[in-house]
Amino acid sequence: SFGPFNNRAIRTLFQQDVVPYVMPYWNGFIDNICWKKVWMLPHTYLLVNKINEVSFKIIHKYYPANHYMNKFKENINSNCSFCNDHLETVLHLFWHCIHVRKLWQDISRFIIEHIYEDVTLLWRDVMLGVFTYDRNKLKHFYVINFIILLAKFHIHKCKFTNKKTHFLTLQKYI
Repeated sequence: SFGPFNNRAIRTLFQQDVVPYVMPYWNGFIDNICWKKVWMLPHTYLLVNKINEVSFKIIHKYYPANHYMNKFKENINSNCSFCNDHLETVLHLFWHCIHVRKLWQDISRFIIEHIYEDVTLLWRDVMLGVFTYDRNKLKHFYVINFIILLAKFHIHKCKFTNKKTHFLTLQKYI
């Protein structure tokens, strides 16, 4: 006897050993990723889908940075939408660009002054969220991850409206 065959049982057969294709990619750069927290992070907050979508696209490696889009349409300028000096990769757009670095410095200062003084934001925190922290600081990092999600959406919105990122603009939403 093969047992009961219903949709759930069949789906379980196929899903048992499925590893999302992005996990090996990110694991190559970042050690000890808590994937359960990474997958759940955007769903922890009651946010509009547009905000969650930015993180989803970053994690799944199809955020429409100019360098990525140039693969599909050759006449797209591959330079950064903000600084216009460097190739616009996801990492440059959301972390390395001088305009975005200023935003993250202002955000870090805000977090240190108002939420938790012993925090240093790293590029991996911006890309995947902060997933390693002391359990008794859960509330602090709940707010910090919320701010990171909003900041990524702010960067995204500025990119597509041809504006520079500014902490004061972002702060209105925090």
